[in-house]
Amino acid sequence: EPTIEISRQEEEGIGDEEAQRNGNGYESHGFYVHRREKVRRIVENLYFRLFGLVIIIVDLMLLAVDLCVDESATETIIFNSLSMLFGTYFVIEVSLRIYAKTIHIFFTDMLDTLDFAVIFVSYFVTAIYCFVELSGYTRLVLFGRVVRLIRLVMLIRIFYTEPRNVRRGVRQKVSENKRRMRTSLFDLDLTYVTEQIIAMSFPSSGRMAFYRNNIKDVAAFLDKNHGLDSYKVYNLCAEKQYDTTYFHG
Repeated sequence: EPTIEISRQEEEGIGDEEAQRNGNGYESHGFYVHRREKVRRIVENLYFRLFGLVIIIVDLMLLAVDLCVDESATETIIFNSLSMLFGTYFVIEVSLRIYAKTIHIFFTDMLDTLDFAVIFVSYFVTAIYCFVELSGYTRLVLFGRVVRLIRLVMLIRIFYTEPRNVRRGVRQKVSENKRRMRTSLFDLDLTYVTEQIIAMSFPSSGRMAFYRNNIKDVAAFLDKNHGLDSYKVYNLCAEKQYDTTYFHG
């Protein structure tokens, strides 16, 4: 099935000009776009996202134990080392996502920006916490408890952003090797067959919207790019029906 992918640079028509200004020509520009695409497919891979979710859960468990139990010096070192290791993983992960999306597109998304802030603040707080714990200063014990509590809140907030990343992984798995319509606002399994004809997967709601096109997102895309009452949607899937009111039907 033919597909198309539109980036913010392509929408604004600046990608090729930037490549020429870099002095490397179109070939170099294509190389960097291809490399970013490979990185994007890695960080949005379903198994990669699930692995990150498992790390978050394990980190929360370790932090809960750390808050409730007085550990020995050896256990403290182990807990701190694991916390820094997990934090480093997420710093690298979000850095790769920024590279894959480009800085401009990444930070125009509020949830991605929140994710970035949560990860880097949490990593900074973890570093302070480890220093406090290993310093042995009794005056800083209370401060260490406060820092751990702040870090716990920061980790819990990741659950507001991580489900969307997992959903992207599921959709990529469903789409397999097909390229998707990606902009800073939309991530949809659809393609322009011609300038007047679009082919897309079934617009879904409920649980199916988790891994297929959300009907609300499809309607928003069509309204934004083609105007109200300026398009018609035909259901070629005889065994399924959807709410046509989303498409002003």
